Amino acid sequence: MKDQNSKNVYILNLSTIHALLPISKVLDNFAQLYYDYGSQWLYFEFLRKFYSKVWVIFKYLAMSGSINDYKLGKINSEPFIQQLQTIFSFLPNDQSKELLTKAWDSLIVWNEESIKKLAYLTERLKKEGTKCYLITNSNQLHIKKIKFDIQNATQGEREWQWEKEKVENNTFQVSGNVALMTSYENEIFKSDGLIKNLVQQLLEKEAYRDKKITLISQYPADLDCAARLNINKEQPKDFFFSHLENDLNIEASSSSMGSETDNLLMSRTSKSSGFFSGSDKPPHADPTSSSSCQTNDETRRKQSLESRRSSSSAR
Repeated sequence: MKDQNSKNVYILNLSTIHALLPISKVLDNFAQLYYDYGSQWLYFEFLRKFYSKVWVIFKYLAMSGSINDYKLGKINSEPFIQQLQTIFSFLPNDQSKELLTKAWDSLIVWNEESIKKLAYLTERLKKEGTKCYLITNSNQLHIKKIKFDIQNATQGEREWQWEKEKVENNTFQVSGNVALMTSYENEIFKSDGLIKNLVQQLLEKEAYRDKKITLISQYPADLDCAARLNINKEQPKDFFFSHLENDLNIEASSSSMGSETDNLLMSRTSKSSGFFSGSDKPPHADPTSSSSCQTNDETRRKQSLESRRSSSSAR
């Protein structure tokens, strides 16, 4: 990545652009595989559903160490998928890799909002003549999917040719004015040192010492790192939504885009998602109904008290 004249340098958490399916829904997708291919020995439908979910949760907990190793680059995709194939040994041999990869990749969600964010980011970098570092705690399969989604979203507008680049002890995948820094290639998670290593590398270069380095993330641990490193920090909603209309003259204000996002989320939770549908949260009580109950209780207490007083006066 060549140095440019802008005073700004951005470090973005990659998942500020794409969305993430809740882990519970990803587990539902794996549970669906057990339900379809491994639960035939259970006769009752409700038992098949319940056991499929419980079975997958226990397997997920047992694999947590391997998942972290995969994110840290201690194992690559092939042995990781082989571990999953061993666990899901009941899957058809000729389909198991595809089925497991699809379930694993379901965590990454690329939607209309993701496309808008990517378009805004690339236009902003071009307009400011600056660069961006995308950071992520991720793995080979997810990054492969994200690269595919990025290319698909900008087809005909930009070719994303990613080239591996090593600067001192840091490893990047670089495409033009965007550099991708992953936990699996650098063998460290963001808050454990990946962010610190990147910022220190930038500040060691004289050309960066007068630049404004801003970290954009939705995660408190990332923002805490920014505070400790004495660099600027910003929430994604402020970075993306508050600048869209002013900088690019796009007819989308922060409030309208927020409403669009809320509507999208509401529509998703109202529909069946994955194997076990329904909201992750219990339904909220109706405050009007609650207030009404309290009012009725108070009325009954007053009536009872007046009745006792009348009875006492009669005596």
